Amino acid sequence: TEWAHGALYEWIKEQQGQPTKVAISKRHARIAFDEFPYGIIKRRLLVGQSEDVSDWKDGHPVVFPNILAVGSGGGQWQQYVFQIRVPMDDTHTMHYWFHAYVPPAGAQVPKHLLERVPIYAPPIKDANGEYMLQYIHVQDIMAWETQGPIAARDTEALGTTDIGVVTYRKMLQREMRNVELGKNPMIVTHDPAQDVVIDLPLEKNKAHFSDGFESLLKRHMSSFSPIAPDLLEVFTGKRELTPA
Repeated sequence: TEWAHGALYEWIKEQQGQPTKVAISKRHARIAFDEFPYGIIKRRLLVGQSEDVSDWKDGHPVVFPNILAVGSGGGQWQQYVFQIRVPMDDTHTMHYWFHAYVPPAGAQVPKHLLERVPIYAPPIKDANGEYMLQYIHVQDIMAWETQGPIAARDTEALGTTDIGVVTYRKMLQREMRNVELGKNPMIVTHDPAQDVVIDLPLEKNKAHFSDGFESLLKRHMSSFSPIAPDLLEVFTGKRELTPA
């Protein structure tokens, strides 16, 4: 996170003659990945933070087997993001990013924002065929695609900071064995009493969002949303993004 989403963005801005610092480049002191009934909780502790910070105490989940739930459960604003990764065949995965915003108290929300959810495909590469690496989602896409159609996992040299990758792979292997044995994988249930809304943990006052809503919006692909100006107005009172 601090390198792909933080330092890389700052380097790009420096090359453009616009030196910029972003909160997401802050150094990590510790990371943790803990199993819970619905998947894995991801936690981070940044340098200078105490362990009672929500990023460490609450974290955010990977919902087994293929959904990352992230956002902000409160503080400056509330935002829920679900990154849904659906395998299509051996070499292709369909990715959906679903963003939901909770408007600030007293905000005037245009009616059309409440009536439909826009669906759009944002650009990934520029006119020269280069990855648009000033955007967080494209930084992820670049890292996935440049590994090739099938990554050579047998050549990996995983280290201690890859504990999340190891934890997730062991979980996948364990649950596939359960299916082979005729058992349900985790989350699957046939008990109607378990058919309830799942209250997922989500950190509040997220340090990486401390730059403000506009900074977050223009570094995400949601800046290409047809409702981006409306969102900006609801959360900041203005309709135009400053140049990225």
